Amino acid sequence: MKRILCYGDSNTYGCDARRMPIDGTNGRYDEQTRWTCLLEKELGPDWRVCEAGMNGRTTVFEDPLEAGRCGIATLDVVFKSAAPVDLVIVMLGTNDLKDQFSASAPVIAWGLERLVVRLRELIAESLNPAAKILLVAPANVAASASGEFYYDISERSVKNGERLPALYAAAAEKHGCLFADAGQWVKTDPSDGVHLSPESHRVLAARLAEIARKI
Repeated sequence: MKRILCYGDSNTYGCDARRMPIDGTNGRYDEQTRWTCLLEKELGPDWRVCEAGMNGRTTVFEDPLEAGRCGIATLDVVFKSAAPVDLVIVMLGTNDLKDQFSASAPVIAWGLERLVVRLRELIAESLNPAAKILLVAPANVAASASGEFYYDISERSVKNGERLPALYAAAAEKHGCLFADAGQWVKTDPSDGVHLSPESHRVLAARLAEIARKI
């Protein structure tokens, strides 16, 4: 049995933001929709996918308004709870783009590198020191269909987000990780410009399954 840990933010959690422009609320896609669940179905009965998505999670930044959002701070607990794993898929960075953190694209990439270094240490000490890491650059944020930005995202965020794939690819090469750019496959839903549509979840699952099978 092969095990995959998916460590990410609301787009790994499966946030459904289609009601955001209507009443300001978010829901969660069901197990027939979330890419993490679809990934497990794509791969078949010999694989198990451990979902570890958290709304608002960053790479290394502490959110002053929401507790428990710092990715590196919760990494040890999540990883050790899921172990042993054969592959860790990390898709973070969207929340780092928020104006409140004032982080440039290189700083966000450095945060990701810091998280990867700790993950490497955890893997080396784990039941499967041969586990692989797949870094996924998230689909970039955008304005919503109405032209409004949500969740402290702005035009500045969009510009920084455009730079993340290249920086993440360089970080993956530096630290011996696999790399994928989700923005090559999917776009954020125009309902809020941040979260993925059901169709994007389906496409992302299919693409990541192709990568997992080759590892």
